[in-house]
Amino acid sequence: LVFHSIMGSNYSPIALNIFIQDNVLVTYHHQTLESLNKVVYKYMNTLDAELDCADVVILILDMMVDKYFNFVYALEDSVYHFEDRHVDDRFNKMVMDSVFKLRSDLIKVKRVLFPMQELIDTMKQNGDLIIDNKHSLYIQHIDDHLIKQRNIIRTAQEMTNEIRENFESYTSFRMNSIMQVLTLVSVIFSPLTFIAGIYGMNFVNMPALHLHYGYYICLAVMFVIAVVLIIFFRRKKWF
Repeated sequence: LVFHSIMGSNYSPIALNIFIQDNVLVTYHHQTLESLNKVVYKYMNTLDAELDCADVVILILDMMVDKYFNFVYALEDSVYHFEDRHVDDRFNKMVMDSVFKLRSDLIKVKRVLFPMQELIDTMKQNGDLIIDNKHSLYIQHIDDHLIKQRNIIRTAQEMTNEIRENFESYTSFRMNSIMQVLTLVSVIFSPLTFIAGIYGMNFVNMPALHLHYGYYICLAVMFVIAVVLIIFFRRKKWF
């Protein structure tokens, strides 16, 4: 049997290999597992002669699955924290970086839950792995916990997708608003640039080029054109 535990804040999966033969149980793992130690101490201190290897396996499995709740609930709280935050230009990048990290952690936990769920399903279908029908109730109890945890992870993933979509929609809206303002500014300055370009040409014979108040008249015309365009855009509610 291969169980999977979760270690540390980076949600690293740790494999626990269990071999059972002739009422002898051997475990193999690369790191210290708190869940396993608790069961070992409890098993070593018990005087219950009816406690066999299958009972110990069930206890280990139950401890490990219960420990998943610590990580699952922590991720769920993080998702709710991000969902409650208002969109703010100063924190957009920071928030989205955290959301992407959170999505990665959710995937890590999900990759642990699915193999454990498959193992439970196999144990429910194969009586040889359970050894005795008395364990079926405990297996069902563990299965219920795994189903609940998977549902929490699934909901959390959906919420992170919604947060990402809301951020993308907000970013798109902001970009469209900025582009709209820039476009309107360009439209306002287009006729002004046209007038300035014409009277900026170095031809000798140009109408009104030598008028005493020609410069001020040109500025006044440009100002009136800009005001008229601004009023027109405001009435159209384009900004």
